[in-house]
Amino acid sequence: MAAWYRSGGKALIDTIRADNTAIRNAADNKDSTGLRHACDQLLADARAANNYAPIPDNQAQPHWANSLPLIIKGAFDCAGSFLPGYNDLLSTGVEEMNDGVTELNLVVTRINAPLG
Repeated sequence: MAAWYRSGGKALIDTIRADNTAIRNAADNKDSTGLRHACDQLLADARAANNYAPIPDNQAQPHWANSLPLIIKGAFDCAGSFLPGYNDLLSTGVEEMNDGVTELNLVVTRINAPLG
């Protein structure tokens, strides 16, 4: 697990967390252009993470496997909410992303336990 984390897993987790922060900041600032860009970025980064090797840990991997589809779906819905007639997707997307981040946080907790 430590090798997975050091060889790219940490960067993926950090990027997804930074994208999530960018989404929250844009939403708080009512910056629709920034929000759309942040949703698009999270979608791209979560898809890249989804293509990365699984975590070689039986406790962390299920949370990783659960988190990414939720984050991808949420970011897709968030980005789609800017299309005419799809404004109602934003709240759904935020809910999905939040569920995915909850799972991601469980991954981080598991990784931090042995790595300290």
